[in-house]
Amino acid sequence: MSSIPTSNYPAASELRSADTADVVDQRRETYNPPGFGIKKLSSGTSPTIDIVAIHGFDGHREASWTADNGPLWLRDFLPEAVPIARIWSYGYDAYTENSSSQQTLHGRAQDFLTKLSMSREADRTTRRPIIFIAHSLGGIILKSALIQASMANKRHLLQYKQIHLSTYGILFLGTPHQGTDIVLKFISLCYQPNNILLKHLISHSELLQQQNSDFNAIAADFQMKCFYENLPTSLANGTFEIIVPKSSAVVPGMADVDAIGMHKSHSGMAKFQSIDDDDFKTISLIIQDMVQKAPPAVQSQWTTYDQQSEDTPKGPIYTPKLRPSPRIYWIDATNAETLANGLSIIADEPAAKLHNVEKSAEAVLGWLAQIQKQYLLIFDNADGMDGVVEDYLPQIHQIHVLITSRNSRLRNHVTDFLNVEPMERNQALALFEAAANFDQESNIIAQELSEKIVAKLGFLPLAVDIAGSTISNGLCTVTEYLLMYEKYQPDFFDADNPSMKGAPGYNHTIYSTLNISYNMIEKRAIGSRSDQDALFILKVLGFFHHQNIMEAIFKQAAELPPANTYDGKLQITTSELPHQLLKCDSNGQWLSLPFREAMRVLCDYSLLSRDSAKHRAFSWTMHPVIHMWIRDQALSIDDVPHLCAARALLTGCINMSDITRNGKLFQQELLSHIVTNEAAMHKKKNIYYDDLSMKFGFIYKETNRWSDAVQLEIAVIEAREQILGTEHLHILTLRNNLADTYFKMGKWPDAERLQVQVLETRKQILGTEHEATVISENNLALTYFSMGRWADAERLQVQVLKAFEHTLGTEHPNTQTSRGNLALTYSNMGRWGDAERLYIQALDVLEQILGNEHPNTLTFRINLASVYLQMGRWLDAERLQGLILEAKEKILGTEHPHIMICRNDLAVTHLKMGRWLDAERLQVQVVEAWEELLGTEHPDTLTSKNNLATTYLFMGRWSDAERLYVQVLEAREKRD
Repeated sequence: MSSIPTSNYPAASELRSADTADVVDQRRETYNPPGFGIKKLSSGTSPTIDIVAIHGFDGHREASWTADNGPLWLRDFLPEAVPIARIWSYGYDAYTENSSSQQTLHGRAQDFLTKLSMSREADRTTRRPIIFIAHSLGGIILKSALIQASMANKRHLLQYKQIHLSTYGILFLGTPHQGTDIVLKFISLCYQPNNILLKHLISHSELLQQQNSDFNAIAADFQMKCFYENLPTSLANGTFEIIVPKSSAVVPGMADVDAIGMHKSHSGMAKFQSIDDDDFKTISLIIQDMVQKAPPAVQSQWTTYDQQSEDTPKGPIYTPKLRPSPRIYWIDATNAETLANGLSIIADEPAAKLHNVEKSAEAVLGWLAQIQKQYLLIFDNADGMDGVVEDYLPQIHQIHVLITSRNSRLRNHVTDFLNVEPMERNQALALFEAAANFDQESNIIAQELSEKIVAKLGFLPLAVDIAGSTISNGLCTVTEYLLMYEKYQPDFFDADNPSMKGAPGYNHTIYSTLNISYNMIEKRAIGSRSDQDALFILKVLGFFHHQNIMEAIFKQAAELPPANTYDGKLQITTSELPHQLLKCDSNGQWLSLPFREAMRVLCDYSLLSRDSAKHRAFSWTMHPVIHMWIRDQALSIDDVPHLCAARALLTGCINMSDITRNGKLFQQELLSHIVTNEAAMHKKKNIYYDDLSMKFGFIYKETNRWSDAVQLEIAVIEAREQILGTEHLHILTLRNNLADTYFKMGKWPDAERLQVQVLETRKQILGTEHEATVISENNLALTYFSMGRWADAERLQVQVLKAFEHTLGTEHPNTQTSRGNLALTYSNMGRWGDAERLYIQALDVLEQILGNEHPNTLTFRINLASVYLQMGRWLDAERLQGLILEAKEKILGTEHPHIMICRNDLAVTHLKMGRWLDAERLQVQVVEAWEELLGTEHPDTLTSKNNLATTYLFMGRWSDAERLYVQVLEAREKRD
């Protein structure tokens, strides 16, 4: 039987808990106390847009926006700036002093969506564009509301979807996107807080990190501005604090969102005393711009949505099926690391995730070999050492491989090859004249010289383009270029030069043109800062990978704080940073203009090109031959300073606390640069850099390079132990992380040894009921479970469950997770009754809090159904599996791959019960779906056919069973 794995165990480094953001408080009152709900502040003149304001902590829908001298700017000032806007203010229970509200963030957001949609439906303005103004906590509630609205559709909560589609702009005023400990400090000094929201607003709380990740997925749908306070707030103890610092007030992961400072305190950001207030002028100009641009943009969104809705078949929404057309994957084959990493990324494909394909090159190639579909892998830039590409060439006929390389020896490993010839004379001449910016009426002498230059360059496109760019940018005339080429070119005919590998005449021709450009820029750099910066950056990029050179590397290296040196006892890379390129303004924002100007210089001379595939940030690509030339020629003498600068930049740009989707993507894209840099670091390999070891180890771990991660993690522990001692809490955290790496490598004994040490030390220092101690017990239990040591795992899991019940309560998500973990252990021990008891206890809580269709509820039902099957309680298993299938079809549609798994499980139960017709009906649906999705010869398709044949056998339909058995056997013999 194929089924979804039972209770998801927490990762070794932390306890995974159920997401409580989807909890809706059923005790919510149906009336609005004074100050709660929607209030219209201005009707507008023939309004075409809605502006909605949401207040923050301890706020009120009118008082929060009212200055001490009386004006409520949303009512008294803003209508004059945008007369065509209807302006509303929304109030909710945001009180932190003796508040009785136990409503969750999700519940508050849902209330807001309901009241706003009802207000717009009342006068049939559901498609009118919206601009939100959210202060402080109001921004957190707004983000939760928009996340919910984005998941709605035409058949489910359409009124919420209308809010999502109609939203154009958002102004966040002092919103703590990444939390703020000062807010809690401020409130605690003034009141006795009991509001359940506050615990989620500590810096980098799990709820906020998850919200940021979810919001980033839809953030591109909106125009956003983030405002932060520049004046501190006076606290009750006489101190002054910035309540929400800039680092938290800006939406994380959104590099293109403006951050604007306001000369006000936290509460003052929402109040303006007059229309002459500079901050009000800034906000009103931004709103006026949004009001002008919003109508056509929102109309376009609605048009697209309506067209998609018309094209969607009636019935439940489902994930589109994979089409039978071949898939193409472009793999960077510069070296073994980039090739393996490129292949491993294919594991992120939905079809690969469905089959739990491990994120490794070998696992991906194995999975592709099983699928009855044609794939094309393009191994690009395979110019490295012999044996690299050959190790990853699949031997399966469905997988085709196209290799681009200057290494002619690779032709011995392929069935066919094509030698790419130089350009034709006329094509090369046209390219040169275009790059040199010659017009059609250039004199005859210039045309004759151009013909001589392209001929000497062998009509090679890269060389022709570089030469033309050099002339176009005024470094020399066409006559001077020809003379310089004839002067420099003979230096590159040395047959012993190792850089001359590849196609004959290629490298020395390109190198000659590159040296001319380099020498010309070098002469100009004497009086030009941008040219000096360009040459420095060019040499630094020799120690990056040649593709995906991201501006974010320099930006984050400039803006992130330096690592801890432990009073100067540990060496870090900060001193090696190119500070002349990393200057920041008074607010700590990087001044990017000098860097971009230098990159423009390099692009002008065709040494770099903008990466058009990168839409959200600046990124460049360098031709691999140019990259090779930098290492062979430009860095022939003074390479160490530039190696160190590259190393420092790659270290300084890594933010290990960024768990947003964009942050994770950036970390993954850094890997190729780090691998390239590490390969060149042998010259200073004996020097330990603490920040480099910590951060590079983190990247290796995030990209599943476990062995590399282990080496660096051990180095960090050994270095910091000498300063902090072996029992410092920070050292225990590092050991726990190392144990987690061992766990992921499958090295259970090594993981166990470290986890036992950490657990015993935490017990001595923190006590047995401290959260960190309980997490250590959970981690060790997981290791014991993986080793098959059920009794040891059970002993610890019982302690974990008791601790969570005592400290968190019986209804906390972590308590339910620990119940599921212990139940899974009991299942493996054959203690079905104990497992059943725990699953039922957890489901009683989950169904009440999360509802019957929440993913966590469904997972626990699947687990319980599996227990019933083991106990032979077919009716109970059938009942649960029917509920699971019904809920998943409602959520995913009838043709989603997970639906096939549920149908197969239910069919197996029907088969055990002797209900042949019910089993046959479901199995036929599964076979047909797998054939269309995966092909007729995929292992899952063959397994489902085999199951159906078995059912026919029980039914006495011998010929039908024989037909299917023959198909399965022939397909498997063909594959073998």
